[in-house]
Amino acid sequence: MSAYVARQPILNINEETIGFELLFRDSLNNSFPHIDPNEATSKIITQNQLILGLEQICQNKLAFVNFHELSLLNKTPTALNKDTTVIEILEDVTVTDDLVAVCKELFEEGYKLALDDHDFNEKWEVLYPYTEIIKVDISQLNIIQISKFSRKLKATYPNIILLGERVETEHQLRMLKELGFTLFQGFFYAQPEMVEQTGLSTDKIKLLKLISLMANAEVTFDQVASIIEKEASISFALLRYISSTAFAAGKDVTTVKHALTYLGFEEIKKFVALIALANLGAHTNPELHNMAILRSKFCEFLEDLNNENGPVPRAYLTGLLSLISPIINIPIESIVPKLPIDKTMKIALLHRKGSLGLYLMLCEAYEIGDWDVIASTSAKLGLDKDDIGRVYHEALLWQNEYLLKDKRERKSK
Repeated sequence: MSAYVARQPILNINEETIGFELLFRDSLNNSFPHIDPNEATSKIITQNQLILGLEQICQNKLAFVNFHELSLLNKTPTALNKDTTVIEILEDVTVTDDLVAVCKELFEEGYKLALDDHDFNEKWEVLYPYTEIIKVDISQLNIIQISKFSRKLKATYPNIILLGERVETEHQLRMLKELGFTLFQGFFYAQPEMVEQTGLSTDKIKLLKLISLMANAEVTFDQVASIIEKEASISFALLRYISSTAFAAGKDVTTVKHALTYLGFEEIKKFVALIALANLGAHTNPELHNMAILRSKFCEFLEDLNNENGPVPRAYLTGLLSLISPIINIPIESIVPKLPIDKTMKIALLHRKGSLGLYLMLCEAYEIGDWDVIASTSAKLGLDKDDIGRVYHEALLWQNEYLLKDKRERKSK
């Protein structure tokens, strides 16, 4: 069985990522071909646990996993780590005495249970004593219904955590916080309220131009070195990175040009763009930066699959720039035309056209688990679906390694 997995971040009230909901599919042709959903869940969970590692996929944070009725009755969740797993009970299960008994047993064994897509029906109340989280899809209910349920729940089960799903705007986020919700799932952090501005600050313009310059095939080694030497934060990050790696093991690295000799020129350009983006988004939600990192590497791997001459920097940098709008809170239409990047990148960023645009569509489809779009976009690119699933997982692992390394380096400052 060839497994596909997408993930959606779940954030707490401080907008910190505490876990990911995992979205599994057996293949890109349809959800579970020729297999009972419960059997598929069991096989997919086992495969991803053994081969991919849920801890790696979820960056050692909580993994929220959906379970069908028979999977619960068969106690499939016990194959997973109780300390890092949240068992999501799907809304289509039948509440029976057997199901309640299994949920009670899982609860007593230390597993965290969540009711998914809760519809406020009283039939679920028998599970409340064993439930840690209730997930509410705010697109399916109105504010009055949500408010009444929240008040009732807090009066009877004050320890149950409310999680809002499909939270797409800052306004919705604020509303849910006022109603007592403390966990949130959706892309509100990627859809901030745009700020009316007459123009970008000088510092932001400089960083944007620096990222764009890295996509220029004609930029030279000396030009990049000169830019880095003038940017103290980037120089420091580069020297720290080089000094902590095997590139310079046992050697003193004293200058920027000396440091650059340990990296290939294309790696230098990607590194500079990454650091510039981090500086540009210093005051935005960290998950945006994490998503941009994942998109950049996924686009690079897709270009490698699609281009017999190997990846080119513009694919990596297109992925990196694709979230620039929410990072600096300015509409994408106001940013891209001013960037010194080639036409193919601009068309991709603005209209999702061309091969670069299709790469971004794949990024976005994986972020929401839209398997139909993944299948149709794969066909347009003429790429093998299994290869796309494989390189997405490789991009996830690369992102995890990068973030862990960055965390260690920050601690060692």
